[in-house]
Amino acid sequence: MTLLVGVANDRFSALIADRRITQNGVVLDDCYNKLCVLCCFDARVAIAFTGIATSSGFDTSMWIFDALAGVSGTTPLADILEMLRVEAAPALRDAGLGQHRLDIFVCGVSHDNASSQGTACAYTISNLSAGGLVEPNFHMHVHSAIDGIIVEFAGATDLQVAAGDLEAVAGFCHGLQTRLAGG
Repeated sequence: MTLLVGVANDRFSALIADRRITQNGVVLDDCYNKLCVLCCFDARVAIAFTGIATSSGFDTSMWIFDALAGVSGTTPLADILEMLRVEAAPALRDAGLGQHRLDIFVCGVSHDNASSQGTACAYTISNLSAGGLVEPNFHMHVHSAIDGIIVEFAGATDLQVAAGDLEAVAGFCHGLQTRLAGG
């Protein structure tokens, strides 16, 4: 299963995803796209997913692309995320894939159009319950920033992230921010 890593602060963001898809441990494609970028009215975010990629004619990348293609440039990010959350379950059910896990991870910088100041943002839209069971409907989780930085992982259910790992990524972000600021 894909592991997604997202890092964001008020000036930049990065979302990392692999491109491999497998089925029952067999590699189907090493060049499948699981990530896109969205620039909307009040945010610039990357969107990636983990879970069901393709099956029986359904293609998650194309479903996300088609859903986003209908979005107006004046649509706020919150409305776009809610649309994805609401439409995900019927899309999977209609394809006969309602029993499959899907996590859509969004990471980027939101902004108030009246100023140039950005705010780190990250969200997960998922049909996986806290107990690890696939649910019939999707929910959305808003990730919180600590000291203005968001470091989040999505994907593997048995993910063990040590506090030292998070501190190392946060240190990298602070260092990069300092270098970008010329300090």
